[in-house]
Amino acid sequence: MTVTYDGGDGLTLRSRDDRFMLQLGGRVQLRYSDPFDDDPVDLEDLAQARERDIDVRRARFRASGHLLTPKLTFAYQYDLVNTWLLDARLNYEVAPWLQVQAGQWKPEYNRERVASSSQQHLVERSIVNRVFTLDRQNGAMVHGAVAAGTRADSRYWVGVFNGGGRSRGNDDSRPMWMARYQWNVLGGGLEFAPVDFDRSRTVRASLAVAASGNQGALTRFSSDGGGQVDGLPDGTNGLYRLAQSVVEGALAWRGVSLEHEYHWKKVTDRDSGAVRRLEGFYVQGGAFLHEFWRVVPRPLELAARFATVDPDGLRRENSGHEVTFGANWFFNEHRNKLSIDTSRLHFDEPDGDRSSSRRVRAQWEVSF
Repeated sequence: MTVTYDGGDGLTLRSRDDRFMLQLGGRVQLRYSDPFDDDPVDLEDLAQARERDIDVRRARFRASGHLLTPKLTFAYQYDLVNTWLLDARLNYEVAPWLQVQAGQWKPEYNRERVASSSQQHLVERSIVNRVFTLDRQNGAMVHGAVAAGTRADSRYWVGVFNGGGRSRGNDDSRPMWMARYQWNVLGGGLEFAPVDFDRSRTVRASLAVAASGNQGALTRFSSDGGGQVDGLPDGTNGLYRLAQSVVEGALAWRGVSLEHEYHWKKVTDRDSGAVRRLEGFYVQGGAFLHEFWRVVPRPLELAARFATVDPDGLRRENSGHEVTFGANWFFNEHRNKLSIDTSRLHFDEPDGDRSSSRRVRAQWEVSF
């Protein structure tokens, strides 16, 4: 048995024959926010959200490694703030083009949500995330890489899940399904994490489409399980039918990274037949300007995002908008960084009411 420590991977224990490997680590996010932290969802919420706060936003314990063979890997993550299980999954690689995964994790539906909260361009994800994420589910999936290194270089993910979020099982006879296809346009592609630490000398890009369907009591999902899209009443088992899709693109070159997602979602009340249609998108990017102007410090990244959500396509002038600017100072990439951002959040209501507010957040992220 060998024992090593690395500031990024944590404590590593490995058998001499490499049949077993275990990595233990954790991370902490300390955050200051003014005048609120979480994104308001409407004018009423915006008016009430007035509180300066210093908080341990996240504290996580993680374990990962492999069992019997490097082809059988596992990952575990526990939330120490809320005291609940986040991830517990096994993955077996039959071949590079065919891997099988089972357990609880975030389905690989869209880039913004799959990327860890520690790996974002800005202090937190966009206002799009709350409405359209699938978040953590229990289920099984096949995935793999196809035609690696060629013009057809691609990845795929196809899975079935309980559809009840992290805290609930399946509440009807139909599972949630999810499928994603990603074309790595120039070969090699991009991981879900957006920041281009490699300062890539060649352009790397990917395009992806994904879709999902579910039937159950919930119309949106989150780390604490899930709930309802704003304005919809609590559901009973199997009440709501969800159908959603997303298209996205990402690019990285010389420390500049860009990404975009456009989401559609349809919620059908199976009892009344009422239909709610939602749309949302964001575009964001970051840049290490040192790659172009050496006077700029190498550890500094500047970032920006624009996002909008239309929570009900049948109602005019009913939307939320976000404009955020931020900066990161990377002491050791995402393992030790300081981040600050400022946002303008704006809401329009069908009765003509409009309101906006500004927010400032600062965060220190440490992984060990």
